[in-house]
Amino acid sequence: MSKLNTNTNGYTILFLVIMVFVVGGALATVSSLAKPIIDANIELDNKSKILKSVEYAGTDVLADYKTTIKAIAVDYDGNVVDGVDGYDVEVKKEYKKEKEDRVYPVYIYTKAGKKNYIVPLIGLGLWDEVNGYAAFNDDLKTLKGVAFDHVGETPGLGSLITEDQFQDQFKGITVFSKDGDLKLKIYKAGKSPNGDSDVDGLAGATLTTEGMDNMMRDCIPNYTNYFNSIKK
Repeated sequence: MSKLNTNTNGYTILFLVIMVFVVGGALATVSSLAKPIIDANIELDNKSKILKSVEYAGTDVLADYKTTIKAIAVDYDGNVVDGVDGYDVEVKKEYKKEKEDRVYPVYIYTKAGKKNYIVPLIGLGLWDEVNGYAAFNDDLKTLKGVAFDHVGETPGLGSLITEDQFQDQFKGITVFSKDGDLKLKIYKAGKSPNGDSDVDGLAGATLTTEGMDNMMRDCIPNYTNYFNSIKK
């Protein structure tokens, strides 16, 4: 019986093909086994940020989310979409559609008889996506708080949108004017007039600051019709 010639191109190719199948199969198995853990961590992170926007200080995020949050979805005209859990709506996917064709999640937080209406935000910073949640007080005009995150903003500069020093500026801020127009404005660092609708941006992160301001302007007005329907 002749020995297998390991010095040929055919042997090398065969070896590589076998390794691709072996390694690919192993990675697929690991990915499949890890998916429930990854999904659970993503759920915990998302629900933590939703609750953080209303200054949540508890420790059992999933249990408290279940008892305090009602997630719904509305259309652009402000109508509640029946049978849709707002948490299941993929915000990034919806914002690729025309605004009139989207479904918009709303997270209604209820505690001690008071309600906050939390809306998701998504935009573009300097390098990649910025996102977050804005929690409206029951007057639907001022904010209870916010929770921001990012994919790849510059550490120590744009990444500071996740820090309390920046986010605390949004507490109690007036979002809409008396006429219902968006009044909230995020200025370049040091340029804020310090009015009841003004937020001071981040030093050294002009494009991230502009991205945050654009995110507010692109996302919040989509909920105007829904808020008006509640007021009625």
